[in-house]
Amino acid sequence: HLSFFGMLGLLFYWNLKEQRYRYIKAWLYLAAFAFLDEVHQAFIIGRDGRIVDVMIDSLGGAILLFLLYQVRKSVAK
Repeated sequence: HLSFFGMLGLLFYWNLKEQRYRYIKAWLYLAAFAFLDEVHQAFIIGRDGRIVDVMIDSLGGAILLFLLYQVRKSVAK
């Protein structure tokens, strides 16, 4: 989950135009997607939606977006 949602966060980031709070907006979109994915799973037989999974998925996106921020910040110096 961490790597998949990390890459998804990167895709959200790349698809947002250059603006302030771009990293945060990408993470919020990712967290909303993770939440909706768990809601969807709650309606599938044999699966259940868990808030812990939303947190894990969101953490994966946050880690990758933070790493991207750090890399871009160091390159800009």
